[in-house]
Amino acid sequence: NVYEGLFKLTDDGEVEKLLAQDHKVSGDGLTYTFTLRDNVTFHSGKKLTSQDVEYSLKKVIAKDSQSARKSNLDVIESIATPDARTVKVRLSKKSISFVYNLSYVWIINSEAENLKTSEDGTGPYQLKKWTRGSALSLDRFPGYWGDAAANKQVVFRYFKDATALNNALLTNAVDIVTSGQSPDALDQFENNPNYKVNDGDSTTK
Repeated sequence: NVYEGLFKLTDDGEVEKLLAQDHKVSGDGLTYTFTLRDNVTFHSGKKLTSQDVEYSLKKVIAKDSQSARKSNLDVIESIATPDARTVKVRLSKKSISFVYNLSYVWIINSEAENLKTSEDGTGPYQLKKWTRGSALSLDRFPGYWGDAAANKQVVFRYFKDATALNNALLTNAVDIVTSGQSPDALDQFENNPNYKVNDGDSTTK
C-alpha cells in the first residue's frame, strides 16, 4: 500500500511488473536489465530513479542487513545504473527465482531520512498517522502513477485480544478483519447475513 517493488505477486502467486516497466535477461542468464516506469514519484515528491533501486537492493544485501530476503539475493554480484531509468544487475550464478524474490524488496527513496518513524514510498497510499501499538492511518496519495486507490483513507487498528476484535466487528467499530484470531468464534459471523466470511487459499497474502 505504501511501498512498492520492481515486481509484485498476485494472489495466484504470479509475478507481475510494478515499478519495472520492462526487463531483459542476457543469454548466459547472469545479467538482468531493468527499465523503470517513467513519471513515478515518491510521496515526498522526489522522482524515482535507478539510484533508488540500487540503494534499496544494496541495503538488503549489506553485511549488516537483517532483511529476511538477504540470503535469497546473495547471488547479486554487482549493480550498475547507466542512466536514470536503467538498472543492470549481474549475478554470480543463475537464479530461476531472482525476479520472484525481487517482488519482496521495497524500493525506498535513497535520500530519505528517519524511515523508522516516517515513510517515503511510491505506493497508492501515504502514511498519515501512526500510533505505535494502537492504530495506523493511510491517506490516498494524489500523485500516484497508477490507478488511484479506491478508498480516500484506510485506518488499521491493532487488537491484542481476540474477543475485543470480534466485539469491534460486531459493533461496527471496524469494517474488515483480515485474519480471524479465534476461528471458533466465526459461527457468529457466518450465520449473520450482515457479514461475509472468506476462506483464503493463497500462500502470499
